[in-house]
Amino acid sequence: IKKIIQELTSKTKNFKKFINTGTIDPYVSLWGIKPTTYIKSKFTKPVVLNQKLDNLYPKRFIEANTPKVIVAGMTKGIEAFYDENNEYLAGKSTTIVHSEKFELKIILVLLNSKITKFLAQRHKGIALAGGYLRIGPPLIKELLVPTKLLVDQESNDDLIKLVQKLQIVKQDSEIHNNECLRIENDIDEKIFELFELDQNQKLMILDQLN
Repeated sequence: IKKIIQELTSKTKNFKKFINTGTIDPYVSLWGIKPTTYIKSKFTKPVVLNQKLDNLYPKRFIEANTPKVIVAGMTKGIEAFYDENNEYLAGKSTTIVHSEKFELKIILVLLNSKITKFLAQRHKGIALAGGYLRIGPPLIKELLVPTKLLVDQESNDDLIKLVQKLQIVKQDSEIHNNECLRIENDIDEKIFELFELDQNQKLMILDQLN
């Protein structure tokens, strides 16, 4: 892929934004905000032309043209964002998540939640130096999903509304970070409820993460 990555210019058309682990934060992409480092090269706004991608890597082109959750590959928790409009080509260090059972925004919420971070940090065989975790398909496939999400449309709707609100807040630099934290805490409370955790269990998880 590196050989077809180029910088975005005013003349560039019909492209995918290239993203990797370093430019993914929970719920948002840092493409164009933070430099992208890929195989010893740095880019400000890396893109790949659709035609080149389709010609050389047709499977990756199809994947890039599909709504997906993109998960960072080496982090201290799980960091994921939703490519709703098929704008991004993800680097090899990431994991792509599709789902037939759940809306992708529900998957996004679960992956970015405190309880998932807690479970990931206690998963055997993924710990790396410095507190980092090796996040990949095997871990994500094993993560627990509350069965209530399969049958309770109201819970789905509530979570989707919260994540939509959070995405708007995160994109507005003038809104204070406290608002982000408040919405994230509301999301985590709903996730705790779905897992049917009592107050002691919630406090134990929060204490372990702090």
